[in-house]
Amino acid sequence: MSMREERFRLAAADGQAIELYAWRGAGQPKALIQIVHGMAEHAGRYRHVARALVGAGYAVYAAEHRGHGALARESGQLGDFGPRGFQGLVDDMAVVSRHARAGQPGLALLMVAHSMGSMAAQLYLLEHADLLDGVALSGTAALDLLDPRVSGWTVERANATVAGARSPAAGSAAIRPWWRPTWPTPCAASR
Repeated sequence: MSMREERFRLAAADGQAIELYAWRGAGQPKALIQIVHGMAEHAGRYRHVARALVGAGYAVYAAEHRGHGALARESGQLGDFGPRGFQGLVDDMAVVSRHARAGQPGLALLMVAHSMGSMAAQLYLLEHADLLDGVALSGTAALDLLDPRVSGWTVERANATVAGARSPAAGSAAIRPWWRPTWPTPCAASR
């Protein structure tokens, strides 16, 4: 089956551009798949997965997270989630879900999320579960283990093993991006 690839941008609620890929076959898809990539990856890395899914009759969507992909590279923002941080990334996922559903109403929407994307998907599910019909998490950990009522985990306890580590004050407006690439970006392959 042949696959059509489309690249375009959507606007996030805060005006940030969301770089989006859509892969489709010739006929009506049986369902929609939203791929959520991991840290230091880019959506184009999942083209081979999209090809297999399109061949099986699905339409596939994958967005570049904030701080990832060609748009982030071109604007000098690689590794920077921006002022809204990780929550902005999670909210962008909902914009993509709504876009996919609006374009093909009535079809099931399934999310496939890997690594950092799977962490974002777990947060997404807390506020946007009604937008999905199913989710598959890959390379993940259970966020409920971070709940101190369940595990006893605290930021202070986690930092206690790292000399000189400290956590920003809750609600601090000066939280800096925590990841900056110092090696050639894997996004160079998508040029």
